[in-house]
Amino acid sequence: MLKEGNNMLLRKNILILLAIALMLSPFAATATAKKTRIRFGSRGIRGELEFPEEAHPGETIICIVRIIAADIIHDCSAALMIWFEDIRLYEDMIIHHRDMGPGEEVVRIIELTLPTEPTSGRLSVGIEVYYEQPYRRPRDYISDTFFTTYVRERTYDELLRDYDALRADYDRLKSDYDSLRTDYIELNSKYESLKADYRELILKGLVRGN
Repeated sequence: MLKEGNNMLLRKNILILLAIALMLSPFAATATAKKTRIRFGSRGIRGELEFPEEAHPGETIICIVRIIAADIIHDCSAALMIWFEDIRLYEDMIIHHRDMGPGEEVVRIIELTLPTEPTSGRLSVGIEVYYEQPYRRPRDYISDTFFTTYVRERTYDELLRDYDALRADYDRLKSDYDSLRTDYIELNSKYESLKADYRELILKGLVRGN
């Protein structure tokens, strides 16, 4: 029973450390980055692109695309393309021949890993939306290109700040680990001592072994 309690305590402490590690992950950093929002629209359709204002080569970023029907529309299709310089990062149909009512929304969340080369430039986003509205001919459409995230290398000062932050996180996690290891060693020592006492009692015939 004591050993099981020790293991439960150790597992609980490891989960705490994992939670800390998650808070320090790149995803948590992305969630707090400044966002650029670009709105577009036409008769019957409103849209919004949400991209990080700035990013660095090799990073993974989160992009959000929203398309909202402002009126009754039929046979709506939407294509999205994302480039970095001459590199195509993403291309997909985000809506495919869909009827939509007023206020109905389609949201696409896209995770992009930026290439390490080139080291600077802007993301280009192309959006094409085709749809029909009752009593309107021909089909309406939106076709446009926007510049969004600015990609650049980190400066020396930024790298130094990142290093200091990572070092502080490492020191804190190492301190937590050392504390957990000390607790584990102490509990394990008590367990071994109790186990030895139990064996001695068995040898003396004071208790019956399993």
